[in-house]
Amino acid sequence: MLCYSCREADKHKDIDVEIEGKSLNPLRFDQDFFNTDWNNVQQVSVLKSKYGKFFCLYLERILNAGPCDSLSTVQMVQGFIGHSDFKDLKTEIEKNYPQVRLDSLQERILESALRMQTLVPNMQLPQLIWMNSGFNIGAYSTDEYLAVGLDFYLGNENRITKSVPFPQYQKDDMTRAQLVPNAIKNLAYYYLLKSDTIQHENDMLSEMIFHGKAHYLTWLAFEEIQDSTLMAWTTKEYTWTQGHQLNVWKEIARQEVLFS
Repeated sequence: MLCYSCREADKHKDIDVEIEGKSLNPLRFDQDFFNTDWNNVQQVSVLKSKYGKFFCLYLERILNAGPCDSLSTVQMVQGFIGHSDFKDLKTEIEKNYPQVRLDSLQERILESALRMQTLVPNMQLPQLIWMNSGFNIGAYSTDEYLAVGLDFYLGNENRITKSVPFPQYQKDDMTRAQLVPNAIKNLAYYYLLKSDTIQHENDMLSEMIFHGKAHYLTWLAFEEIQDSTLMAWTTKEYTWTQGHQLNVWKEIARQEVLFS
């Protein structure tokens, strides 16, 4: 992660992609979820049919509501939809992310996903799904889907962002500028977790190498991206790291944690 100065002439960065005629076929699950009458079995069935495996993935792993075929889960979803806070969040998402803005973001994600596809063997382009995660997760990847939680990118000055019980450093990163980098980074981690055996090592050095690979793959997926943006730091924070690398390494060595 600290070898960014080596990358300027990186041959892997020379990637040409053609996006014309290609699409991630984005779907607005955030809207369909709310527009479904969850008291109507037929409407719920239509939603489930439209989204396939993602339907259960959303209820079980993202929303953490329970088994997707359980009546109690459906009742819990009804509670979510009827809750004033969830309705308020839906309204705020729609205000901050009109369709024209989502179209622009989809194109940027598509370009980076196509670049990553040239680097990752057997990678298929995922279907992009815009969702309201209820502040559970900013992005979620599978072989078939890349789901992006728009609630995580309302802006760090947004009134709802300010109200959620997250540490301030996390709220600072909940900006529109981080949406595309975080989505692509999530894809990078997903494919590395499938293929990289170093993840099974427990020492700090192995962790650093693994995360470094994920950041490197993300960097390659962008034709151009600032290192500070990639790291989700401010320019001031990134400049600080450049001036204090030696001190950081000295502290890590002093604590003797690299192999523990």
